[in-house]
Amino acid sequence: MQSLVVFGGSFDPVHSGHLAVIESAMKRDPSAKVVLMPTGQSPLKNTMVFSRAQRLIALIRATHGLKGLTISDYELLRSGPNYTIDTFEYLRDRYQPRQMILLIGTDQLMQIEKWKDYTRLIENVSVWIAPRNGVSEAKIRAKWATLSQQQEHCHILEMNEINESATTIRQDSKQRKALKTSLPRVIGITGRAGSGKSTATESLLGLLNAQLIDLDKLGHALLDVQYIKQKIADHYGAELIQDGRVDRRALGRIVFNDSAQREWLDNLMHPIMKQDVYDSVATSTATYIVIDGALIRKIGLRSLCDPLICIDATDEAILEHAGEEKLAIANVQAPRSEFAQDSDILIPNSGNQSDLNVILENLVKKDMVY
Repeated sequence: MQSLVVFGGSFDPVHSGHLAVIESAMKRDPSAKVVLMPTGQSPLKNTMVFSRAQRLIALIRATHGLKGLTISDYELLRSGPNYTIDTFEYLRDRYQPRQMILLIGTDQLMQIEKWKDYTRLIENVSVWIAPRNGVSEAKIRAKWATLSQQQEHCHILEMNEINESATTIRQDSKQRKALKTSLPRVIGITGRAGSGKSTATESLLGLLNAQLIDLDKLGHALLDVQYIKQKIADHYGAELIQDGRVDRRALGRIVFNDSAQREWLDNLMHPIMKQDVYDSVATSTATYIVIDGALIRKIGLRSLCDPLICIDATDEAILEHAGEEKLAIANVQAPRSEFAQDSDILIPNSGNQSDLNVILENLVKKDMVY
């Protein structure tokens, strides 16, 4: 990869000024990959008006269709304050770009001394600065001269003055309410194979008149895409393609018994599945979206879900109500404890459908899902 441009911030909420900065950066270097990094907890901002999921969903919808751009939830998933220097080290290891670029506004430049290890950061990256609040180019360069002797690391983007601000939107109750009500609420249903996720999902769909994103069906549909079929044939052998389709049972036997082969398939499928879900969220007109799947966390969809509901079943309950095959699949998935620990709501399921329905109805009535 040539260049990685990183534009971070609270995006609380995203607005037209952010989009103007993004477009200006993409115009400056069309070949660069742009990473948007919404922060979970800023060291310099105590509270957020919009939730993590709302900020992420708004960002997905606002940037839908822009090529060469990706949204990372790395900071959203981290506990405690997020520091840019740590995020850049993570991104450098992951993407290994020739050049890393920090994209900031003049407001951030003027207080960059408050950032953790800011000197080490700006000495090792290029900094692209978006003009804001009437700050002149001369003042920007004068400020940079107090920070670094490497003038070639500082670049000022050519763009119109940004007038809109997140603060204005947050302070305007009508704008704030309008944005919140325009965003779909994404509810995740997860748990091990055979735990009762599908039953819970069916119940919620009826209670909320929600749109369904079924990760199992999404994955199965991807196996019919020619690009995926060719990759699988090249890696596992042409014999896995029968009558023009992937032999799912044969593929399952390979990945079920070999963690390395399972990881290869995950690396092929999961980024595409994540983007497909983002595209669905970006274009949805539904008030509620339910994502059903054991792989919500593994694919990288945890930050979308508010809440993430885990349907928790013991091995004995899975064996009794779903059978040996489901239990075998459950035993190669993440440990039961991991599903429970990362969820917002844990629902034990002994296999009684009416009990499960009552629990979900009560959650809706108590505003736990709305």
